[in-house]
Amino acid sequence: MNTSNTIRRIRPDVEPLDAAWSANTLQRITQTPATGRPRSRRGLKVIALTAATLVGTGSAAYATGLVPAFITQEFDWISSSQVHDERRVASFEVPTGEGARTLEVWRAVNDNGETCTVILEEQARFGPTFGGACAQDPAEAWFGWTTESGKASEPMPPATLYVYGEPDNAAVQQVRVHGTGFTHTTDIDPDTGGYAVAVPEITSDAWTERAGQVVATVAFLDENGLQVDSQTLRDR
Repeated sequence: MNTSNTIRRIRPDVEPLDAAWSANTLQRITQTPATGRPRSRRGLKVIALTAATLVGTGSAAYATGLVPAFITQEFDWISSSQVHDERRVASFEVPTGEGARTLEVWRAVNDNGETCTVILEEQARFGPTFGGACAQDPAEAWFGWTTESGKASEPMPPATLYVYGEPDNAAVQQVRVHGTGFTHTTDIDPDTGGYAVAVPEITSDAWTERAGQVVATVAFLDENGLQVDSQTLRDR
């Protein structure tokens, strides 16, 4: 099969960008905090792949512990050095007016000693979307923003803050993420040892008011719900 021809056939038509939409989008991107160093060179990216191919490849890879090729390629793109130890951290849901969006967090380490994080949404509005960056981020608990796909002449959908990590204490079975006006508890993924949870109460529009302040506190709980450790997340 000629992959290039297939991608050209399924690639959505490119619409001319509305000048006002472009200006507003650029302003939002430059005002959104990154997870460390600047956003990926591609910024917000939409990969045109068939859902059947992506889900089939991804499901088989998750079941066998292998890393899908498109995840490896994304790590290679966002990192300035060789990437290794790629693994899936956890999935989480973002509530919407029409149900929920499901996203996955993947991590790796590069030769610069940075942690590289990729967030994947297979069923995005305009096809699978990826976003990510490499930085000196804490392994046990950190936060990021979902990557949104936009279309010319339409307002950009709001990004959602999420908290994720990989506790190194084997006694941790649950994580409670709490802050002003919110508390979210999620189980540790038994297959990966990681976790991820959305915090929709912190909106991107109000982020400038929280910049430099405490984002959330992450409490690590054992099987009895007792706290064994905690970590405070503060924006850099």
